Amino acid sequence: FLAFSLAKEVRRRLVAVRVRHPSGQTVTAVSMHCHNSLVWELIAREVRRVVPMVLERVPPDEPVLIAGDLNAAGRRHPAIAALQASGLDEATIDELVLDHVFHRHLEVVTPPRTLPTDLRELLITHKGNERRVLLSDHDLVEAVYRFM
Repeated sequence: FLAFSLAKEVRRRLVAVRVRHPSGQTVTAVSMHCHNSLVWELIAREVRRVVPMVLERVPPDEPVLIAGDLNAAGRRHPAIAALQASGLDEATIDELVLDHVFHRHLEVVTPPRTLPTDLRELLITHKGNERRVLLSDHDLVEAVYRFM
């Protein structure tokens, strides 16, 4: 459905998909990874550029989820403010650190929360030795939503 560059000088991508529920309702789900920068405004600029491009491709009354590594922590971060200014919300903004799940036109059943670290570990055997491998440097985030 969507895959485009966010900037000419930095090749950033996002992926979006529109899913049709058996009831006929649709939801657009977006996964994005923002630039990792100590310059907060750079991250906010990415969000202000890409989120409107996503939302203009989605009917205004259609539910949307935008999630991923936003590299933005807390309500003071301008990238979070940019998502909220676009009409998106997250119930646990201040509890999550980098990875977020923002939504529009959905009822929150279970707010976004991080899952235990051991769920992103895999026990492997290599050359006769067992060891745990961390599959990601990010926490898993779980949330449950329902159509309104």
